[in-house]
Amino acid sequence: MHHNEKEGVGSLLVEDGGNPVGFFTERDVIRAVADGVGLDEKVSTVMTQGVVTIQADKDVSEAILLMNNEGIRHLVVVDNQGKVIGVISMREAAWALNSITLDSSVW
Repeated sequence: MHHNEKEGVGSLLVEDGGNPVGFFTERDVIRAVADGVGLDEKVSTVMTQGVVTIQADKDVSEAILLMNNEGIRHLVVVDNQGKVIGVISMREAAWALNSITLDSSVW
């Protein structure tokens, strides 16, 4: 996959047969390097396994609560048919919630 530093990608969603199975994160890379894992090792051996999903029509506050309760930093966003349409990170959710709060405080 081509990656440009300006994209700010901190994780990749890993799929198997079109089904999300985990995330490959910056933390996974650091852990793999520290453990001496070779560059030819499969992503599946070093990724963070498992995903939690949230419906696209849920509030940002629900996403933050779910991530907090599950002890995770990324959620897979699905449409009403369960199809993956994106990923939201704790950082993005917190930023969005902060922006919403600032906007409403003006009124």
